[in-house]
Amino acid sequence: MNKIKKFLPSYVNRHGRLTESQKRHIALLEDFDFAKFKSLEVSLSKSNLVLDIGFGNGDYTINYALNYPEKTIIASEVYLSGIGSLIRKIKKESLQNIFIFDGDAREIFENLSDSSVDEINILFPDPWQKARHNKRRLFSEDFLDLIYKKLNKSGKLFVRTDWEDYAETIIESARARSKKYKFEKIKELNFEFKTKFHLKAINEKRKIFTFMLTKK
Repeated sequence: MNKIKKFLPSYVNRHGRLTESQKRHIALLEDFDFAKFKSLEVSLSKSNLVLDIGFGNGDYTINYALNYPEKTIIASEVYLSGIGSLIRKIKKESLQNIFIFDGDAREIFENLSDSSVDEINILFPDPWQKARHNKRRLFSEDFLDLIYKKLNKSGKLFVRTDWEDYAETIIESARARSKKYKFEKIKELNFEFKTKFHLKAINEKRKIFTFMLTKK
């Protein structure tokens, strides 16, 4: 993999407690690793490449993959418990269209061809709600610059948050890059599947903000 620049991490300790099942399935990561995607990239349809950033326990990723078997999904997550859970679900469903990146999501773009990405999904990213931690947020003007060349013509970025202050950051960043992206507030994603986290936000009556940015 190419040498990459370092970013201020948008996550904390990636380990935590693992179940025995998660440990067994993490041992299989090499079978689904992003490096394997890179070795197959020339034979894949780049118009169907989707990035799912911060997939949590993998429920959304699995349901997306089941509904769009023609698409190739790069699923990014740093937390090992989530990676183990996703691999277990991939094996259960015998899916062949998911590859996993287990580092900082921004590093993916250093290793993708220009105009190769059709869609990016970022659902409920860590809000880093304390003001002194805001600079750790994944979504920023720099992030929009980073992904711009990698999106194909009219490629889309979907982002959803239940944290109002983060929604303001997204809006401000999008406005600052209005020459590059068309920005819209929307109600639904291209594909909808409500995860446990999403349902919890609804049950707790937190306002949910959903945005779509389309490359100009």
